[in-house]
Amino acid sequence: MRAGLNELNDNASFDFANEMPVGRIVVGRISKIDEPTNAPKRYNFSTRQSLVVYGVGGIDRSKL
Repeated sequence: MRAGLNELNDNASFDFANEMPVGRIVVGRISKIDEPTNAPKRYNFSTRQSLVVYGVGGIDRSKL
């Protein structure tokens, strides 16, 4: 499972190197599961507070 950089935090100036070191335990949410034909499932994962706390579609990110 992987999360894109834009899925780590709601803040655009998030300091990935300091906030997400290897070995850090985080709380996140699976937002979508892709099931491509003849390929393994892919899980979309996010640690953004707006998604973890409020769920998919709960907050309009453009208004943050």
